[in-house]
Amino acid sequence: MGRVIKGALIGGGVAAGVAGFQSLQREDPSDVTRSRVVRAAVQGAVVGGAIGYLIERRVRVPKSPVEEFVDQLADQAAHAVDVVKPQALAAAALAAEAARVVRPRIEEASRVAQRNVVSATHAAKPVVVDAARSARPHLEAAGRSAQHSLASATEAAKPVMSQAARAARELAHA
Repeated sequence: MGRVIKGALIGGGVAAGVAGFQSLQREDPSDVTRSRVVRAAVQGAVVGGAIGYLIERRVRVPKSPVEEFVDQLADQAAHAVDVVKPQALAAAALAAEAARVVRPRIEEASRVAQRNVVSATHAAKPVVVDAARSARPHLEAAGRSAQHSLASATEAAKPVMSQAARAARELAHA
């Protein structure tokens, strides 16, 4: 019966750790995180207990050296989980507390940054409007100059284009 309990503890611990880590990565609220961790722990405990039960039944048959080695590894893994589990739970609790403490500060920083952006926008608006007014005469003059240059280039290109069209017609008829 010891292997069933060990399997359930290992399966539940590993599944809860993975679910807690995934919830932290997703930044889920604490109540959602708690329900996911509990659900995963129960599912992992069931699977681990089932595996432990199968191993327990298998133990009654004489073991080969490979099976003995696997059992030793399983015992060492169970011991490692027993050692690491309290530390992992403490780290998860610290991470959850840190997230709870930091969240209001981040939200406040976001509100302050938003107010600063709005203030900067209001302060920059007159400068941008003044720059646009100052640039308008220069842009209009550049437009007129470009229009004049384009008209001159078009007039200069007309005889060349007419001659090219005549040459193309002569080649087409030849």
